[in-house]
Amino acid sequence: MVPARDYPEPTIVGCRFVYEVQPVMPVLLLQWDTVDVMVHCSWRLPGGIRWTGAWPGRFGVVIRRLGYDSYQVRLLWDELYWMWSGLPATEIRRSGIAHVLWALGTDVEGLLAQPVRSETRPEIHVETGPFRRRAA
Repeated sequence: MVPARDYPEPTIVGCRFVYEVQPVMPVLLLQWDTVDVMVHCSWRLPGGIRWTGAWPGRFGVVIRRLGYDSYQVRLLWDELYWMWSGLPATEIRRSGIAHVLWALGTDVEGLLAQPVRSETRPEIHVETGPFRRRAA
């Protein structure tokens, strides 16, 4: 559910991969159409982080569900990078991350409703030996 508020509409001018963070992240290059977005806003991020700045020109976010109400979030906002683990959904919804995602037209509730991903990978069983040469 998008909050009842008007959001500026960005134009996506490109998409890049950022190799400076690991694992590599996809990042959108954004151009905001209104002058209002260049005015510094007060942003709230998870973990009690607050800062003043413009809407992002470079924005990348990876949200991974760890449990019932537990998420890992990796965020690149212009030149700043953060990572949180064990965040509840309400903290993500109340953050500037959600506001940028809503401005991009992203279904934040759909991101939060993703299935829980397991850290374990499926085992691969390989049958081995004895190997025999085939007769020619």
